[in-house]
Amino acid sequence: MNFISDTDDPALEYIFRGRGKVQSGKTYSVKPCFKNGTAGKDIHLEIPEKDYTDFKGEAGAEVLQGLSGSGVFIHDNDSCEAFLTSIVRSVSEDNFVGVNCTCISLFKEHLIPEINLIDYKHKASEKSPHSQSKFIDSAPQIDIEKLTRSISHNLISQFMPSSLGNSDIAVSHSSPLSPIESVPLPTAIASRNQLIDSTVYSLQNYNTAWLYGATGVGKTVAAKMAAKHLGGHWLGANLRGLNSQEVCQILASSLINLNHQEITGVLIDDLECIFTSIVTEKLLSLHHFCKKNNIFILFTSSRVTDEDYLYSAELPLEVEQKVDDFSETDIKEILSALGVTADYWARYIYMSSGGGHPQLVIAMIQSMKKSKWSIEEFRTLNSLLQKNETVERVKKKTRERLLHELPASAREIVERVSLITGRFDRNLVLDLALLPPKIANAGITFDSLVGSWIDQHEMDCFSLSPLLSNFAVATLTKQQRKPIQCEIADSILRKKVIDPITMNTAFIAAFSGENSRALALLCYPILTTELSELQIIAPHLIMFTFLNTDNSIYAHDSNVNLMLRGSQLILLTCFEDKKDSYLETFNRFEIEADKSDAQEAGSSVLVRIMIYSKLLLSQPKFGNLPNWNSIVMKLNTLFKNKAELLPTSISHNEIPTEIEGISIVNFLIINQLHQIKTIEELIPLFEFIDTLGSDARKDLFQTIEQIDFGVDTFVRGAWLHEYKRETIDCEKHSAIFSELESFANRWEHKELAEVCVQFTAVIWDESGGKKDKALMVIDSGLSKYGSSSACLIRAKAKVLFRAKEYGKSLALSNQLIASNAVLNSVEKIFFYRDAAICAENIKNHSLARKFYLLGASASKERELLENKPMQVGFKADAALASWRSGNREECIQDLAGVLLELKDIEPKSSLQAAHCHAISRHILLWLEQEASKQKKFVVNGEKVTIYPGIVSNPEPHKDIDKQRLTPIEMAWYMLASIENYCSLDVGIASNLVEHLPKGPIVEGELALRSSRLDTAIINPNGELLIRALKCFVSNLSYISTNVKINKSKDINFTYQALPEATIADFEIYNGIVEHYLLSFVISCALQSKWDEVDKLVTHILMEPEVVIRTELISIMEGKEINTTDAIAHNSKLLMRLRHQQKKTSISLIIGVFHQTLIAIKIGIDIKQSNLISRLAFESLKVKWLDFWGQQRYLLKDPEYHFVHIDKALSVKDYSWPKNVLCLMKAILPTLNLNNEPEVRSILDELMTISRDQFKGNSG
Repeated sequence: MNFISDTDDPALEYIFRGRGKVQSGKTYSVKPCFKNGTAGKDIHLEIPEKDYTDFKGEAGAEVLQGLSGSGVFIHDNDSCEAFLTSIVRSVSEDNFVGVNCTCISLFKEHLIPEINLIDYKHKASEKSPHSQSKFIDSAPQIDIEKLTRSISHNLISQFMPSSLGNSDIAVSHSSPLSPIESVPLPTAIASRNQLIDSTVYSLQNYNTAWLYGATGVGKTVAAKMAAKHLGGHWLGANLRGLNSQEVCQILASSLINLNHQEITGVLIDDLECIFTSIVTEKLLSLHHFCKKNNIFILFTSSRVTDEDYLYSAELPLEVEQKVDDFSETDIKEILSALGVTADYWARYIYMSSGGGHPQLVIAMIQSMKKSKWSIEEFRTLNSLLQKNETVERVKKKTRERLLHELPASAREIVERVSLITGRFDRNLVLDLALLPPKIANAGITFDSLVGSWIDQHEMDCFSLSPLLSNFAVATLTKQQRKPIQCEIADSILRKKVIDPITMNTAFIAAFSGENSRALALLCYPILTTELSELQIIAPHLIMFTFLNTDNSIYAHDSNVNLMLRGSQLILLTCFEDKKDSYLETFNRFEIEADKSDAQEAGSSVLVRIMIYSKLLLSQPKFGNLPNWNSIVMKLNTLFKNKAELLPTSISHNEIPTEIEGISIVNFLIINQLHQIKTIEELIPLFEFIDTLGSDARKDLFQTIEQIDFGVDTFVRGAWLHEYKRETIDCEKHSAIFSELESFANRWEHKELAEVCVQFTAVIWDESGGKKDKALMVIDSGLSKYGSSSACLIRAKAKVLFRAKEYGKSLALSNQLIASNAVLNSVEKIFFYRDAAICAENIKNHSLARKFYLLGASASKERELLENKPMQVGFKADAALASWRSGNREECIQDLAGVLLELKDIEPKSSLQAAHCHAISRHILLWLEQEASKQKKFVVNGEKVTIYPGIVSNPEPHKDIDKQRLTPIEMAWYMLASIENYCSLDVGIASNLVEHLPKGPIVEGELALRSSRLDTAIINPNGELLIRALKCFVSNLSYISTNVKINKSKDINFTYQALPEATIADFEIYNGIVEHYLLSFVISCALQSKWDEVDKLVTHILMEPEVVIRTELISIMEGKEINTTDAIAHNSKLLMRLRHQQKKTSISLIIGVFHQTLIAIKIGIDIKQSNLISRLAFESLKVKWLDFWGQQRYLLKDPEYHFVHIDKALSVKDYSWPKNVLCLMKAILPTLNLNNEPEVRSILDELMTISRDQFKGNSG
């Protein structure tokens, strides 16, 4: 070996060799390298890219890092001698260029002083057949390996901190395992939390995780991130490119080395070989060793886990984690770490990298960094539409690898598939394989590519690795690519349904393949799709919106070009930030349409009509169309002159100007009125209408009448938007409406002028809070336009309604009805609702019902789906008016009709529909509260309340659709319960089964049976009580057996018919049954209906399954027996009241008082305080009033205590324990009892107990 000094000869070639730093530990020769500058005594060697890619896919920079310490020799093929010139120190800052080397002359003085440095040129000139032997004879013999170690050791020590001391570093070349921390993670990285968390979970629970995904998606980085999360010391081996035999050798060697090291986990990277039985055996050995020693094992592969390995290792499928491409969020996170915060970069890079392929994302970021994130990129879209140098360099290396690895048929499939942008299905691949030259066995070959080069997303959804995108560009000419691109578009368009993403794929293929037919077909769905649906899919059709406006889109066919430009225009209206782009594109559309007409007269007419109409029908997200009035004029001109403008091949009669008698142009103008969002924008609108001829203007107003919108449609939308945004300026906007009124008068349109006065008043009243000012404006209008103006009378009634002057407002409404004023259906709906609410507020409930039903009829006149909930809401409000007027039967019948109609309204169809469903159920809860006289509460604990017009409210709460609805069957159960509480038979309960298509609901049955039980007690009926108890006990048995405690507020309803109660059930629940029997006896005692107790005993004895203990039956039969328990004792106490003798008149009321006190005490004991207290209150009230009317002179100071007693009698809620105890405390002083203080103390104590009991029940 010769040691030479540096040379500056640029022709010299260099070579260095060493083992890579990556896990495979392969040895590489890097040649030929060239000198590329110096830095002191260091030289910089540049590595040619073609040799850099010979590392067979291993990351070049990573390999080069491992070659530090390798000797650099002059590469001389003509010499057998070795000329050492320097030592590799590090990879250069640009990882894709080369290495920095330290000159050998640095080591001469203090490392190896015995060597002689020679001059390469001089030595070369002495070359002869004998020169080599001469040199060997004269030079000292040197141990090459020892010399290399000495140089490397001293070289490294120069760059290590002195604080680390003189530790010897030994590198083992026999182990394939190396620390994974030796290659640090990138500084800017996507956290991929879900993937990493799932991987860590799998490792912690199963000791194993398997990350799989397509080439280059970042499996290794993800694995290292998971390892870093777990911490500790990790080793890894890279198996890329190794066959089964080589993998077995690496695994066996790894197992040996793991025996001698303490590690946390091992990473087996790029396991791609075929899983032979030997490979599985070696993996199982590694698995069992790691499991035994509590070592994590983490695999990365392009394929899913081998089933045999999973089964033998007893691992679940959950150990698999798929590594996908970066999402936009991932890219945003990387960019944020680099200080780039603008969202549009993440979106752009995502698209430019083939949907977030990690390697291409990083390449794109490097490219953008070099351009300093220039916004000019968005103008040219170079990276998206042209080649990006950095990205193409990554792809080039992949293509070279592919050429070495894949057979010809596989490369041909990849070649054709590489022209597909985005995802594709198997059928498209097979279609492409049929193109000449036909690819044999295409399906089998395609399957072999899935996993490594083709990623499978779903059963029939694939994508090519973005590393291979445009592979065909490098291998086929443009002319050769066209048939493939045409077939891609045609194959996609053969389907009946195409999703928006696939449309982009077809568009790019058709555009590149110059497939005019396909491009025209792709425009068709954009031009014909419903606008609401188009706004949903528009963000996915981004390729159409990217089309620039500098030149024509498609020069090969002017008609197709115009359709593409029109499609672009339509799509731009679906974005909030594209208003400027829309105007620019519209101007370009006009230029291109004119150019098309110049080439062929009339060729653009049909496309223009279609695009103009579609634009005027649209509801742009960026606001109203800025040039809508000019579009209207253009469209009107085309319609008027269609006979002259259209080509002779098209009959002008085929182009309609009216639909169902309504002018298309006028309808489109009306649609644009609804887009106006500010009151100031009304002035240009009225100015535009002013430019129309009188006939055209008259025709427009007639169209509004035809559609039954009302002339207020001109101004209502603008006012409503300003009102909701709270941006109304009373002075400014009332002045604008005065100006609009002047326009209307000039057109002699009195009704529109009155509307302008109406909205001036609305502004002062609703936004300014100046009722008097509003009334003054209206009165002024009435003097100008006549006192019979329906519009202004309604406006005045509305102002008074808002001021809660319901009587005056209702008087004006009646005046309007009496005058037979003509109102459109919308006006009728709101007018009748306001009138009904006024009537309810003045307690005229029958009139309110009449107006609600008129409102329902008006809603029905407008046969629109969205009006159905309003119509049903009116009927529900009419039912409530009937209830308040005392007609409960009519109310229940009306609500049965409401529930039938609700069944046909989908709650999610609109906010009004959700409101109608939710509030209809709410009013049933209120009615049940009123019928049962028991407090009810909604989910959040608030009291159940209602207000007039609650169900027909046209402005529902914005979150009403988020409220969970009980099944409609439960509403029927509630209505049947209300029927029970009212002691009516309207046919609800008896026909309930007709409204239960899925059968009975357990929870509904419980509610219904509870109402029957309460009703049998409130209106004592022994036979009904026994029937109700049998059903109720059956419910109790089911609940205790099947229902778990549910801490959630949501209820899961159970559809199931329950069996009849058995003797065993009655024995189990005898305590509860006896409480209800005792409640029944109390009710009989309070109402003096003792005969019902006798009937109850009779029915008990007739029902063999109703098991009641003999002692209790005997007591109810009036027998005196010894008792030991509270139930029997209280029963006996009550039964004694049956035969109580009353001697004097005052004793009568005192006896009632005493009886009431006993009932309340027992009610509290048996946890029936509310029900018994209600019965006690009603009984005491009736008997007290009767006594007061005839014998109050027997009371002590009755007049003095009258005020307190009267107040206690006038209850306002259903807090029955409080109500009855307050009444008793008010009555007590009039009874002149000797133990009055003691009784008062008892009443106070009972008040406290009942209050605590209520709180406990509420909790």
